[in-house]
Amino acid sequence: LRGLPQNGGYVEAIDTLTGKSLWLLRVFESKQKPGKEEDKQDVFITELKLSADARRLIVCDELGRKYSILLKTRRVTQLKDH
Repeated sequence: LRGLPQNGGYVEAIDTLTGKSLWLLRVFESKQKPGKEEDKQDVFITELKLSADARRLIVCDELGRKYSILLKTRRVTQLKDH
């Protein structure tokens, strides 16, 4: 509906007082393979949580990948499994 290049993988910050969008960020790219149903290839965010120091937003997707967003700069880093 918004004309974004992919369905899923975005985080949006909303001002709770006004309801207006503060920013929209693509956390990960979801590449589509030709010849397969697009909606079957969409990857969605399954969990959001704030880090203990409240400086980062931790994002998990349905493929088990984890990302960290530094909220001050909105820099996204994919976290590696240990």
